[in-house]
Amino acid sequence: MYNAIVLAGGVSKELSADHVQTYEAFIDIGGKPMLYFVLNALLKSEKISKILVSGPMEIMAKIDLPEKVKLVQSGETILDTVVNGITALESLKKTLIVTVDVPFITAAAIDDFLMQCEAEEGDFYYPIIEKSISEAKFPQGKRTYVKLNDGTFTGGNIFLVKPEIIPDCMRIAKQIIANRKKPWRLASLLGWITLLKFVFGYLSVEALKERFSKILAMQGVVIISSYPEIGMDVDKLNDVILAKQYLDK
Repeated sequence: MYNAIVLAGGVSKELSADHVQTYEAFIDIGGKPMLYFVLNALLKSEKISKILVSGPMEIMAKIDLPEKVKLVQSGETILDTVVNGITALESLKKTLIVTVDVPFITAAAIDDFLMQCEAEEGDFYYPIIEKSISEAKFPQGKRTYVKLNDGTFTGGNIFLVKPEIIPDCMRIAKQIIANRKKPWRLASLLGWITLLKFVFGYLSVEALKERFSKILAMQGVVIISSYPEIGMDVDKLNDVILAKQYLDK
């Protein structure tokens, strides 16, 4: 069984500017806050034992949450929020990190990811989804894709981590998170040889995993998921409209 942390402190500049909602966690989708859908999937998962939501306490404290769900104050950055959650859990158990902006996520998608993680020894596990699978499920969704030697992929919005590695990889992790939706900048962090392979489409999933493991000084594992729900985030007004239409069905 695993602990899970939901990162619920994120603010969408576009949605707050349009006066839809400041915090992504409380964006209304079909009469429910987006956080509801993520928690629902985690609560139904057969592999999650404890759930912690890291978000704005002044708002979170007013919400009626299941007993299994605990709260902790979010940080100024997404990485600070992760650290706050890890610290509050006080556990060395591998922990699933989930961003709050994936309302399509399901227990099946979570359990499949964790089951694949169990097949390989590692410190950090990250899912990618092939483009054709993502577009078949969400033809109107807009994602950032990276062409690799093995295919064209987009990244997921969940990852599994050993809590003890967090302090040692804070600096590079901040850069990776800041550039997670900018493939060129992300590739440049990996070095010139890796960048050139990326440009010409020769970079493989295995090579990418090995390079990330080296610069982070830990064992990284890339998981190829067949569940595009873990990669379809909702942080723009058009995304909210699409989410309402999809979930209505």
